[in-house]
Amino acid sequence: MPDFIGAGCPFPPAPRTPVYMIAINEVSDQDGYAKEYVPPAQKSVKDHGGEYVAAGPGTQLAGNLPHGPVVILRWESMEALEGWRNSPDFQAVFKIGEKYAKFNIVAVNGVK
Repeated sequence: MPDFIGAGCPFPPAPRTPVYMIAINEVSDQDGYAKEYVPPAQKSVKDHGGEYVAAGPGTQLAGNLPHGPVVILRWESMEALEGWRNSPDFQAVFKIGEKYAKFNIVAVNGVK
């Protein structure tokens, strides 16, 4: 059995590894989500230095995951991700998004 480090991670944090944010958004109003939330959310990510790694419908391989678009973002650090997430522009966009979707979001450190 591996020696787990920190909160259940078998890998020690490497210096300056990227952080990945994974979201599975349960969309209740596709039109509102696509028109009112997605464009300003994408702009906010880019303005704050985030990078889209993958986006679109996911293919469920196991378990009981929510149904909806999957988005994977890359950030240079957890501090960069938190700076974006707590920024006034993203907080305003997020409130708009909550009208059209339930967000299921997790962040994970890269291993290299």
